[in-house]
Amino acid sequence: MSTLKVTTIRDLSNGTAVDVPNAAKAWVNFNGTGTIAIRASYNVTSLTDNGTGDYTVNLTNALTDTNYAVVATCGYGPSGFAANIYPFINNIGSEVVPSTSSFRFVTNNEADSAQIDSKYVMVAVFR
Repeated sequence: MSTLKVTTIRDLSNGTAVDVPNAAKAWVNFNGTGTIAIRASYNVTSLTDNGTGDYTVNLTNALTDTNYAVVATCGYGPSGFAANIYPFINNIGSEVVPSTSSFRFVTNNEADSAQIDSKYVMVAVFR
């Protein structure tokens, strides 16, 4: 078996995914209020709005297993409150087991823990 050593890997926009260790396997920046909308993304095919502050990220290319890490942050809700994000939780506070092709999370109001839609939601996945 041969080893390929490079100093730079460039996306030639041909749609072929390259697995680079320690690089984000997927990421998305989206507006989570009203009709949710992706601003920018990588390896995210779509989002599902499961209700107030409850989202599912659907991946274009499935991950090799479910042993991945989700790093997420969100901005202000519609009333200007700061928000928190909780991966692998559904809208009734129960655990949701991640799959290789999607994961679910909720955003909560920092003041009273009520679920709220957030204007700015940013999520990255590492494996």
